[in-house]
Amino acid sequence: MQNGPQALAHLLCIKPTATGGELTVPSQSKFNPAHHITQTGTIHDFLITSDRRHLKFHIPWSKTTREQGANVIALSNITALCPCEAFELHWSWNQAVPDGFSLFAFIDEHGTPRHMTKSKFLKFITSIWNSAGMKHVLGHSF
Repeated sequence: MQNGPQALAHLLCIKPTATGGELTVPSQSKFNPAHHITQTGTIHDFLITSDRRHLKFHIPWSKTTREQGANVIALSNITALCPCEAFELHWSWNQAVPDGFSLFAFIDEHGTPRHMTKSKFLKFITSIWNSAGMKHVLGHSF
């Protein structure tokens, strides 16, 4: 399994939504700021807040609310997968991602900024399920 910036971006997509669908991009060439949350302003708003017990951001589009988007809220917790700590790590490890890229973009092993695509995300979590002996986990079943 992967470690580092890309793996962290994968895990962040899992935490706030059931499938990560609203937080991933269909492909590298299909990023659309009208449908996909960007990094611009998001981390700044989070990091300047002295109260880091929660994480909140607005996604511009969702399957249920369409153009109205939705707020994503995650609360800090004391587990190994605290979303607030993971978010801070994601941003510190991926500082070289240009403004305007998708929120969970990462720097790949070649130093290139990449959007977190749905297929890459699903491949990553499928590898976790397979290593745990959980075969054929589909759709919204996790």
